[in-house]
Amino acid sequence: MAGMGTGVKFDFAHRRMWQDIQGGPVTTAVTADIPVTSRVAAGAQVYSDKAGLLGQTRVALTYAYHLTLNIEKETALHLGFSAVLDAKRIDKKGLEGDPNDPLVQRYNARDNFFDADFGAAFTNHNLTLQAAVPSLFAKFKKDKYNSFDRSLFFTAASYKVETEDGVISYVEPKIALRAIKGESSMIDIGANLALMQEFANVFAVYHSTRNFSTGVGFNFRSNVGVQLIYNSQTAGLKNYTNGTFEVNLHLNLFKSWCHLRRSPSDSLYLCLREGPTR
Repeated sequence: MAGMGTGVKFDFAHRRMWQDIQGGPVTTAVTADIPVTSRVAAGAQVYSDKAGLLGQTRVALTYAYHLTLNIEKETALHLGFSAVLDAKRIDKKGLEGDPNDPLVQRYNARDNFFDADFGAAFTNHNLTLQAAVPSLFAKFKKDKYNSFDRSLFFTAASYKVETEDGVISYVEPKIALRAIKGESSMIDIGANLALMQEFANVFAVYHSTRNFSTGVGFNFRSNVGVQLIYNSQTAGLKNYTNGTFEVNLHLNLFKSWCHLRRSPSDSLYLCLREGPTR
C-alpha cells in the first residue's frame, strides 16, 4: 500500500516464463511511493509485459489516502486511485510475414488508452482486508482486441498470528479471489511464515489452477528486501515447461535522512534532509 511507513520505497519485479519456448512471456514492474502528508501518499508504477509479438506497457500515477480509525489498535482504512496510460503494440521487427498487413497496421494505430485503477484496504494489528478493481474505464469500453483474459477484480483477507518463539515471528494465512473476464475465477490459499524477527520469511500458495507458488525472502534492516519465487506450471501446460522463477527487490531509502515532522499548520509533513541519524 503506497506511502505506508517512512522513506522512499522502490520495488522491482521480473519474471520470465517458458524459457525453453521462443517468445515466452516476460514481465517487468517497477514501483515507487513516498508519504506526502500524515494521511496522503503518492506513487508511480511502470509495468511491461511482452509475449511473443504482443507487448503492453502501463504507466500509472497513484494517489493514496490513509485514515486512522483507532491508534491503539492500529486500525486504519486505506484508499488508492491510479491514473493509468495503457499502450499495446505488435512488434513488427519479429514479425514473420507481411509487415504491412492491414490488421497489424490497424492494431498499432490505436490510440494509447487512459484508464484508472481503484483499491481499498482495512488493516489493524492482525487483520488485513483488501479489494482492487483495475481498468475501470475498460470495463465500459467495447474493444474487440481486449474481450477476454482481463482482470475484473481482486479481493483478499489475511490474519497475522504472532508467536513468542525466538525463531518464528508470526504466521499469516491468506486467501484471495481473482476474477478474470472470460475465464473461471481463481482462488489462492497460502501462508507466510516470518522468521528471526522478520529477517527472513518463507511462504507457499496453492492456486485453483492446480499449481503452486513458493518462495523465500530476506529483509536487511528494513532497508533492502529480496524475494525469490518459484511458480509451478498450470495443469494444462505441465508437459511443455517446468515452471517459472521470479525475483523481487525492495528498497526503502532515506529513512535515516528523511524525518517526518509536522508543519505549523499541523497538516503537512515535511521531509527534511538533515544527514544520517547516529
